[in-house]
Amino acid sequence: MLVMIVVACIAGLLCGIALIWYLVTRGSRAAEVSETDFDAEYDRLVARGDADEAGRDGAWRDFDAWQATNERERLRWEEAGEE
Repeated sequence: MLVMIVVACIAGLLCGIALIWYLVTRGSRAAEVSETDFDAEYDRLVARGDADEAGRDGAWRDFDAWQATNERERLRWEEAGEE
């Protein structure tokens, strides 16, 4: 029983270290979705009937504006953490 507890603690510790490492190294390299990638995914939505073709341009403008706002907010938090 003690061996299982020790193994579980070590596994939890390693997972925690891996998660922290991932978050730290990812940092400012957060992915941005390009219009090409957006169009590919939107095509899948249209094919499934979840979106209509007429709304593509408006959807991209809304998504791109959201993405820009999100990036500014992320950078603001990142800069605040460095102080």
